Amino acid sequence: MATAVPDIFDRLDGFATHSYPAEGEGWGFFVPYDRSRPGLVYFETELTTIGRPDLPVLITETGWTTDGGGSREEIAAWTVSAYENVWLTDARILGVMPFMLRDSSWENFAWTRPDGSHYPVYDSVRELRCRTIPGRCP
Repeated sequence: MATAVPDIFDRLDGFATHSYPAEGEGWGFFVPYDRSRPGLVYFETELTTIGRPDLPVLITETGWTTDGGGSREEIAAWTVSAYENVWLTDARILGVMPFMLRDSSWENFAWTRPDGSHYPVYDSVRELRCRTIPGRCP
């Protein structure tokens, strides 16, 4: 892109990324939280690569899957840890969206079941939001 439009990265006012939990850059996905930081902060490498480490960031896909071996309860705890120790501590991050809220045919990443009831990650992240953003929860 930069060859075709040399100032392309100067034109950006934000950056979307898929910073999935991984123990390496491009490998080792969906490991437990204590090994996942390289993937969770991969957006930093992307921003440095384009020469714009100051850009606001939207993490438009992320999360753990049960395919990675974690229980629903572990995934909830890992996700809250990622929010508390990575995403909420970086002022550049404007928002974090899970890969999937619900899918009736594939629930491995889901935060809710097809019937709308919650997996632990949904309630754990909601509780974190209620605790950290006054007035956001009834």
